[in-house]
Formats: sequence, structure tokens, C-alpha cells
Amino acid sequence: MNVTDDDVAHPVILAEADPAPETLPEVAVHLIAPGAYARAALDLAADHGTRLISLVLVDPEVDEHDPRLWETLRRIEVPTLVIAAVPEQTTSVVKAQSIAGGVDNGVFVIIDGAQAPSHRTRPDSFREWSTAFMVIAEGLATDRIDPALLFPAPVQEER
Repeated sequence: MNVTDDDVAHPVILAEADPAPETLPEVAVHLIAPGAYARAALDLAADHGTRLISLVLVDPEVDEHDPRLWETLRRIEVPTLVIAAVPEQTTSVVKAQSIAGGVDNGVFVIIDGAQAPSHRTRPDSFREWSTAFMVIAEGLATDRIDPALLFPAPVQEER
């Protein structure tokens, strides 16, 4: 993936299972959800968006015929980046583009010549796009997220 906490001010979480609120730390985070984890990440963003600074969907695999998907997208206020791998000019991007278009703060990016999953096959391109997006989202987060989740109090060491 190559996006690290050193690239942005807040933690970056890569979903390696369906993300759920209880799996998130006690601070606001950036969530990256590849492939089949996209649907659960969208639900999390719709229901617990104040825990997320940004959502990055990588080559999302969702059922676009599920009417609940479109209702979920309308409820998301989290800045969302949808990245699609396009290995050939004939590759359809309709599904990924529709997801980005269904989110109020959705952005759509194509990585030309990449095979899915693009965060693994073209890590440099993925890192550049996602890091730039996360930095922008951090600047917008103070209007949407409780400051205690953005800037938690430092832990006091016992003497």
C-alpha cells in the first residue's frame, strides 16, 4: 500500500476484513478498503462517518443493483476517493465512477495500465493519489469531526 502514518497527520488503516466500528482506534482515521471490503466500508462511513477523516475505495467490488447501496451512498459525508484500475482502454469504470458520483464528497481517479488491485500493482501511483487526497481531507476534517477524535489528549506518563 505504501501510504503510512508518516505521510499524513492521522492514522491510516487498511481494511483486511470487513471494517466495523469496534475495530477502529479511539481516534479519527483514514480508511482504505480494497475490493470486496468496499461495501462494509461504505456502511461504516454512512453510520459512523465522524470516526473517519477519509475513505479510500480501491477497485471496489459492490452489487450496483442493490437499492440499499444507493441509499447508503447518499448518507455518506466522509470525503471519499474511489480509485479504479484500468488495465486496458476497453475496461469499464462505470461501477467505480457511479460509487464516487453517489457520494456527496466523492472523487474518482483512474490508474491507467494498472491491474486490480491497483494499490498493490501500482503502489507509487496509488500512494500519490491517496496521500494527496488524505492531506486535503485532513484540512476539511475540523468542520465535521469532534476535535477530541482529531487531537486526542496526550497520555500522561506516570512517575
